[in-house]
Amino acid sequence: MRYLLAGILLMASSHAVLATQTVEDKFLSALEKVAPPRGTLQNTGKFKALCVCVGTGVASVGVIESLPGAAVQATCMLPMFAADGSVLASAFCGAWVPLTKP
Repeated sequence: MRYLLAGILLMASSHAVLATQTVEDKFLSALEKVAPPRGTLQNTGKFKALCVCVGTGVASVGVIESLPGAAVQATCMLPMFAADGSVLASAFCGAWVPLTKP
């Protein structure tokens, strides 16, 4: 009986830890799956999703990254590459759509 009680207490404490994740934490976790923080491509070379700028006359392709702040935003960042293939800088795209699989 003592082990049963210890097991129940252990399970209850593990649920308490899981329940401490806020709605904001869940939202930011979901956002990071498709839009990592700004600078991720430039700093690590990694990205999760591609995007296309529209309304500029040229369909420039970029990566989706998030901008932290009071109002979290996802934006399309257009990378500019150096001759060696590294990212020199990136520019914001005002109007964009995500690229999806056909």
